This record gives sequence, structure tokens and C-alpha cells, in this order.
Amino acid sequence: MYTKRKDDVWRGPALSEVERAPPARRYSIISPLIGGTLHPVRWAVIAALGIPCALAIGFLLTRLAGQDDAGRSLLRILRYVLALEILLLVALAFTGWLYERRECERDLKLYRPPGKLLDIGGYRLHLSCTGSDGPTVVLEYGHQASHLTWYLVQPQIASFTRVCFYDRAGYGWSDPSPQPRVPSVMAEELHTLLDSAGEKPPYILVAHSFGSFNAVMFAHKFPEEVSGLVLVDGLHTLSLFPFRLSERLSLRTMQLMIPFGLPRWRGWCGGEAPGAIRGEKQAITCRASLFRAFYRERAAYP
Repeated sequence: MYTKRKDDVWRGPALSEVERAPPARRYSIISPLIGGTLHPVRWAVIAALGIPCALAIGFLLTRLAGQDDAGRSLLRILRYVLALEILLLVALAFTGWLYERRECERDLKLYRPPGKLLDIGGYRLHLSCTGSDGPTVVLEYGHQASHLTWYLVQPQIASFTRVCFYDRAGYGWSDPSPQPRVPSVMAEELHTLLDSAGEKPPYILVAHSFGSFNAVMFAHKFPEEVSGLVLVDGLHTLSLFPFRLSERLSLRTMQLMIPFGLPRWRGWCGGEAPGAIRGEKQAITCRASLFRAFYRERAAYP
């Protein structure tokens, strides 16, 4: 999660696998259904599509050759195969839905928001603050990350000053927002959240990657409330790449599959994480609403 120099000085959060990957591979990591390895699932999908296609081609060829009896037989087999596959798909979808529902209920019993949920105008955002004295440090994470990015850093900062982390709308424990996912709106949401929680400026904003846009915008809109700005691998607008069709399909595919349990079962959501936070990370990432938030943020890049 974090990188260190030889003298063991902390250098900030290491990039996740998604953020390290070049754009061409980035979304094949997020959704193996599009560009990764599915093992038995991939071959099951290939078979489910390939067998009906082969039968349909065989039916057309026999009809063109004037073999009507053979054609009718192939058509009858094709209908049986399609009916069987539809029934199997419905059964698997229902089983997956039950599995995902049970696991979500289990997550809610095992994990709770470490902070509090505050209403900022019809929807709630999650904020957690610890420590005291000094200016309040506010931690912001990157695109497709979570507050767990800073889970090793926050306790260290809390030992000498007050520090807060929060979940952007749609992320972690926060509700989705009806507002556009652009830095001007997200900076306003953060300001309202801090004010609702009774946190007092000045703030030191520490932002990683995509979060630097929100931090810079916050400092621009509320300069009298910001005493410091720290950007860790911060981005600039020229570094934003186009929202490709493969990325759109990948995020939408994950969003649609999560309610049926396949991403959780295959370990596609949650990713690798230390044992101390593995369960909580899966609990806050195996959610369709999260991938909808990813999509909305990504679509707002232009």
C-alpha cells in the first residue's frame, strides 16, 4: 500500500494496480469479463454462445443444400438448446442473487462506518475524524480508490494533529449524489460536510491522484479556509485520457453483474488488500452503486 525510502521514510500511497496500469490495460483489470481471464466462466460463456451459433449455421447450410429433414432436426435441437440455456441462466442468476444478498447482509453485520453519516442536502456522506489540536488535515483519495488508501497514514497524523477522511458520494459508506461528478460540485460537498460535522478551518488538504482536482478546487473556492495543500502524484487536465468504449463496457458490466454475485465470487471487486482491511474493502467495493459512481466520475473528465 505504501512505499518507503531506504531510510524508512514514508513517501505516500503507492499506486494501485489499476492506477499503475497503462490506459489500454486499466479497465481489463477492473473487469476480467472484457479483457482478462475468466477460467471456467469464460469457457462456459464461449460454449453457451458457440453451440447455438454452430447449430444455426448448420441449419442454414442444410437448408441451402436442400436437406430439409436435416434442417428441421437442427432447428429443433437449436430450440431445445436455447430453452435449456435460458433456464440455466435464470437458475444461476437467482442463485447468484441469493448469494450476493446473503453476503451483503453479512457485510452489514460485520462492518460499520468508522465515522458518521451526515446529511448534506438530501443525501449523506461519510466522515471520520480523529486526533486533536493543530490545523485539521483532510485526506482525499484517487479515482476508483477508497478511504482505505490512507488507513496506515491516518493514525500517524492523528498522533500530533486532527485528521479527517471521507467518502465521496457513491463511494464507501456514502450515499450516491444527484449532482454532477465534477470538482466544483465535489469541493462544495466536502465543504458542506465539514461544516455540518462542526470541523473548524483552517484545513490542510492532502490529495492523491484524481483527488488533487477536488483539493485544488476546494482551495480555489475557499482560500481563507485552507492553510496547506499537499498533492501526492497529483494529476493535471492534460493527463486525462478519453473515455473509451471498452472502459464504458467494463464499468457497466461490473455494475450489472454485482447484484448477481459473480464479481464477489470471482474476487473481481475488492482486489488485493492486507488482511486487516480485506473484509472491509470487499464490503465497500462489491456494490453496483460504486461502479456507477466510477462511471459518472470518469464520464465527467471532459
